[in-house]
Amino acid sequence: FLFRTNSAYARFCAGRDGMARVTAHARNAARKCAMWFPRSGPADEERRRATGRLLSALPWALKARAQGIERLEGGEGEVALRRLLSAGECARVLDAPDGNAPRAILSELSSQLAELEPAGVHPIGVLLIDNDLTALHEELAALERLVQTPTPLTYTRHTSRSLMLWLVALPLATVETLGWKEIPLDVLVSYLLLGIDDCGMQIEQPFVILPMLEQCTDIEAAVRSELPFEDAGDS
Repeated sequence: FLFRTNSAYARFCAGRDGMARVTAHARNAARKCAMWFPRSGPADEERRRATGRLLSALPWALKARAQGIERLEGGEGEVALRRLLSAGECARVLDAPDGNAPRAILSELSSQLAELEPAGVHPIGVLLIDNDLTALHEELAALERLVQTPTPLTYTRHTSRSLMLWLVALPLATVETLGWKEIPLDVLVSYLLLGIDDCGMQIEQPFVILPMLEQCTDIEAAVRSELPFEDAGDS
């Protein structure tokens, strides 16, 4: 029973730490893009805005995928993407062949990055930004692993059934010793242990418990401060 709850808490910590790293890498990527991207003409300014939109859209797409929503159509993720991205960008992300919107956004960011060296950006700057995109890709894979490999259902059921069996049998072992005092004691023990069991079941899916909305908003605000842009909407 304790091993199961510890395993559930380890999954929660892995999800929490993974989202913290996503936030850090997204902020670093935005900061480096603001520093290294050229500003010599309208095309450069549009590249900066497009990169800001894509980096801001990434956590919203990741939120939907981490919470088990494979495709974004009709949900909060689609609303955010249609608010942030242009019509062309949004179509390429939502129509990704494998339905993996975060991966499609990272591919779009890589395409923006490929234009930097021809635009005169030093290769070291391109490499530093690419390191953050690679780290974001790795974090996406790690968070997908958490979602796609939940605690086996048979193990969860067996643990819960064993706990219920133990609680049902507890009065048989204490009734002769405690008499009527056994009733409040059994109620208290059942409340505590079933509460721990319920907590374990809830935190097994960390992205439902974590404040994902606040984290998405925080990343978007951080990116906007480095790479200012206006919502592209459906234009």
